[in-house]
Amino acid sequence: MTTITKRQLRTALQGADLPALSDADLARWFQVSQSAVSQWDEDQPIPRLRALEVALRRPDIFGASGSMPEAANDDGEVA
Repeated sequence: MTTITKRQLRTALQGADLPALSDADLARWFQVSQSAVSQWDEDQPIPRLRALEVALRRPDIFGASGSMPEAANDDGEVA
């Protein structure tokens, strides 16, 4: 699965005629707290389960591979 950054997510979901999406907008979209979204760095991948949710909810934008992203172990290595 391709990684998605918060910046890429904002750009893809906002559309051409909408203002830039805030952390509060993304939090509503994911149905999580704004403080959770604010912890995601703009140019780092969003949490993998959220990335999977994005791919499943918006396959027209991000595609849905039908498989889970590779899991990393505690050392950050792909298992």
